[in-house]
Amino acid sequence: MIVVVILGLLAAIAIPRYLRASKKSKISEAGTILKQIFVASMEYYEANGCYPPEVDDIFGEGEDDLPDCFI
Repeated sequence: MIVVVILGLLAAIAIPRYLRASKKSKISEAGTILKQIFVASMEYYEANGCYPPEVDDIFGEGEDDLPDCFI
């Protein structure tokens, strides 16, 4: 019975920390993706003199044309 209580306490401490770490990593990944879109938009602007109306115009049609680093 004591083992179950100890495991419950450990889970009560570990789960919120895991969820916070997971949320932080998702926020960081979103920032990276937004930076990639910004850089690609600026390159498009320099090449065409205007900003692209859609993401497809930056990278091309379909997921196969996306850069490998773009998620």
